[in-house]
Amino acid sequence: MLRKGFVFTRELAKNAGVSTANFHQIGEVELSKMGGISIVRVESLPQKYKEFAKSCTNIEKYTTMSDLEKDLGMYKDSLYYHMITKNNVQIPYIKIERSIFLILPDEFLELKERGMIPFQIKDEEDEKEADLIIDMHGLRVGFY
Repeated sequence: MLRKGFVFTRELAKNAGVSTANFHQIGEVELSKMGGISIVRVESLPQKYKEFAKSCTNIEKYTTMSDLEKDLGMYKDSLYYHMITKNNVQIPYIKIERSIFLILPDEFLELKERGMIPFQIKDEEDEKEADLIIDMHGLRVGFY
């Protein structure tokens, strides 16, 4: 889920004044998807594009709703249900084209970087399993 060192392909192409197809034609470039949006690893780019990548959005803090649900062991669409229907989880997000990206808090990213495993806290049993618990905008997340 952590996408350190990636940028949005379309944003990079716009900054460089080229088509996104250019990056598909360069053999060593590492492309991936985040939601419905193409992303590219900056380190895999030829040097001339790395300069353009410096002015692109840092997507390290962004994730899709489905990726966060998987990471926390939640059922598909359950986070959407909590955010929209119950209105008890208010994770900040940005919308790019047709995709919504949640903005992860620094504390969550730091714990993941240290190798800790996150999961959703649903009850007292889950609380007992957690080595550490954080509140992520109304969503209780445990780590072990």
